[in-house]
Amino acid sequence: MSEPFGDQRDFPWLLPPAEDVPAASRGPIANVDAVRLAYQLLLGREPESDEILLQQSNFANIYDLRNRFMVGDEFQNLQRFNRMAELMYAHGEAAFKTDTQRFDAFLTLEPELEAKIRDIIRADMAGPDPVRTEYVAFHTQRFFDQIRAVVAIRRKLLRNLPRPRILEVGASPVTGMYAKALDDIDLYTADLPAGEPPAEIAAKFGSLAHYYINLDTDALTERYPQLVEEPFHIVLFCEVIEHVLASPEEMIADLLKLVAPGGVLIVTTPNAMSARRLSDIAIGRKGDSVYRRNARELHQHHHIHVREYTLKELRDACMACGAKVLLQAVKNYYSDPARDFVATKYVSAGEVQIALVTR
Repeated sequence: MSEPFGDQRDFPWLLPPAEDVPAASRGPIANVDAVRLAYQLLLGREPESDEILLQQSNFANIYDLRNRFMVGDEFQNLQRFNRMAELMYAHGEAAFKTDTQRFDAFLTLEPELEAKIRDIIRADMAGPDPVRTEYVAFHTQRFFDQIRAVVAIRRKLLRNLPRPRILEVGASPVTGMYAKALDDIDLYTADLPAGEPPAEIAAKFGSLAHYYINLDTDALTERYPQLVEEPFHIVLFCEVIEHVLASPEEMIADLLKLVAPGGVLIVTTPNAMSARRLSDIAIGRKGDSVYRRNARELHQHHHIHVREYTLKELRDACMACGAKVLLQAVKNYYSDPARDFVATKYVSAGEVQIALVTR
């Protein structure tokens, strides 16, 4: 970690004239709360330890404290990063902000129904499996939007269908929650081959049928051509595309063949140009995963991100398949954007991108 304090003599313009310093601020101050606040306001983070706070609390006055932080390497790096973020995000920000507002408006349901969805997620976290509980807790906000998307599509776009058919490609804990929010859907699932009969997997998720598929090598429509004859009204492909070796164009084109006329494909995936990824680039790192022979099981079971895609890349992949993007959004599901200046200022710097696509 860079030393937050620098030598303010290198920045004489930061030093206020002595007569401008209020008398109450001139005496020795040893205030760990002020140092903690300086970390939060100027560096956007908490100090490493209480010991660090004590070491840095012997400043002369509040201006001295401010100047020490502002001339430090970490603050200067943050300033450079903010300028880099402006070049990266500002030009398209207005459009992404509008798109995300339209997406949120579409997902908005009655307060009672949204409260019910939150209760469904909370009830799942109360289960006996601590690993599942931790996973659901981490993904709570994404799951909330994912369930709302299914409900909104069913109620606003598919309201005249008696029982829409829904396929989730890449089943997860949220899969079994859709039917708890909607009692008039038929659910189907697809995922990597496992050591259990498909019927047992289907029973775990409450789906009518489960289809084993390895998207690295196979297309669903080629492996199960019968699915094209009876397509689905909603296909969910959430947080999967980044785990698969096949190109996004191949996967989206394949799944679109399974979408019934008037139906919707929901795609979510990490934003390869999020503020977090941009900060990696700013310090000379890339966000790509590196294959390791001693961790090959993680790759084989798709626990590693093969490649993440930018907002433009995902949209271009959809357009290349002849698809129409109904709604697109960028969201922060896994961190508090209020603690990240760039993520607060730019919607397009969010962690996850979502696209609602139709044929």
